[in-house]
Amino acid sequence: KGLEIEVLFKKKPKTNKVQMSVQSKGLKFYYQPELTQEEKDEGASRPENVIGSYAVYHESKQGDYSKMVKKNYRAGKAFHIYRPKIIDRAGTEVWGELNITDNLLTVEIPQEFLDNAVYPVRHAAGLTFG
Repeated sequence: KGLEIEVLFKKKPKTNKVQMSVQSKGLKFYYQPELTQEEKDEGASRPENVIGSYAVYHESKQGDYSKMVKKNYRAGKAFHIYRPKIIDRAGTEVWGELNITDNLLTVEIPQEFLDNAVYPVRHAAGLTFG
């Protein structure tokens, strides 16, 4: 389980971007793009909510220290921030574009979706930290 952040728009917002401050210490954020055709041809796959998401790793806590301090950090992954899905009252869904840069998390919602949405609109199903 993880933490899910939900934003609710009761009416059309002035902007199609939602921004939140992100403060972290000792973490690195790695963007997860869509796989290349070569990777797909080799049999790799990536779920839709992972495409455009961020894997978050500890800068220094990696490896198996279980014999010394009873901790096995494995690859050092702290958590994942999944790509958000935006849903209107009619059940129409669209993926938001997630960007984390300089301590700022931004979700960009397609403007066409907001222009034609049945309000209220919520974005959450996916902006999950887990």
